[in-house]
Amino acid sequence: DTYHGAFHGPGSRESDSAVLDFSEIYLRRAGEKTDIFFGKALIPAGLSTLYSPVNRFHNLDAKDPADTRELGVWQLGFERFFEANDSLKFVVITHDERVREPRGRSRWLGSTGSYEFTSLDLPAGTTLRRRFPENGADNFGYLLTYKRAAEGADWFVTLHRGFGAFPVVRLDGLDYFSEKIKAWSLAAGFALTRGKGLELHGEAIVQKSDAHRDQDFVRYVLGVNYDETDLAQSLGFEKLKFTVEYAGDDVVSEQSHAGYVANSSKARPFKDTVLWKLTLDLNSKNSLIAGQTYNFDGKDHVVFLGGEHKRTDSVNFRAGLEVYTGADDTHFGRWDRNDRLVGSYTYKF
Repeated sequence: DTYHGAFHGPGSRESDSAVLDFSEIYLRRAGEKTDIFFGKALIPAGLSTLYSPVNRFHNLDAKDPADTRELGVWQLGFERFFEANDSLKFVVITHDERVREPRGRSRWLGSTGSYEFTSLDLPAGTTLRRRFPENGADNFGYLLTYKRAAEGADWFVTLHRGFGAFPVVRLDGLDYFSEKIKAWSLAAGFALTRGKGLELHGEAIVQKSDAHRDQDFVRYVLGVNYDETDLAQSLGFEKLKFTVEYAGDDVVSEQSHAGYVANSSKARPFKDTVLWKLTLDLNSKNSLIAGQTYNFDGKDHVVFLGGEHKRTDSVNFRAGLEVYTGADDTHFGRWDRNDRLVGSYTYKF
């Protein structure tokens, strides 16, 4: 039941991945200082390397939640370019689509039976249903971003009005529904290059929901990228790259709307988390990779050990071992019986 149909159109509520589909298909008219675009496209956001809380304005193919694939959203808008590598981008997101997610007896669902929530405190025997917003202008999303890409220092500021990224639970009569609610979001981030091979970055996003239907919260990441050759070559490698990030989530105010019985807290990952990744280049074609994501709040984590072979600039192979550890009601612990060997083949054209 992983794949069903082809070419999911605007506003799709299909939970399965399409046998054949486009991640992006759009038209862009490039002007001297202003570009106009419309179609299905990704909306790149954020500057972090391993995890970006700001990079949330896209759809997802999450049939394999440990290896999600970003999908474009239907949109129209313009981008205005200024001097000194500045730009202003305005996007209207015309459809809110369903994430392609595991269902049925998938081993990725965990004990809640929900891809989104790691745990839920609902009456025994409760079935959590999904409720989707109607398509139409009343539910459009609006995104405004100003950014600068300069030598040694990049930064951005983003304002968003539309549906939040994380669901809440609503009680309607005797039925419980998982739904996303409208909110205002303000985000900003930076990336600074300092010295030889050192880059510092950080970003944050604040979300304020309408009528207190969810918690108001701020999510953030601070991190470092370090590229090094001298030490790597003394150890017999060509180059090493190390990235470490800390991700946090702080609640500003609690959910208080009478019609909602659970906030998005158990659906928001990486609230007190360290992520790291080490890449050792043996030569220009072969690399060894190790990494870990550790949640301090749940004491759960995932470890990856593997390697990559770049056959050409367009073709590469990757393989490794993933190990999940933690309690059943934690983000990675719900998958602790899903340790696996993974492999991928990528061809870019």
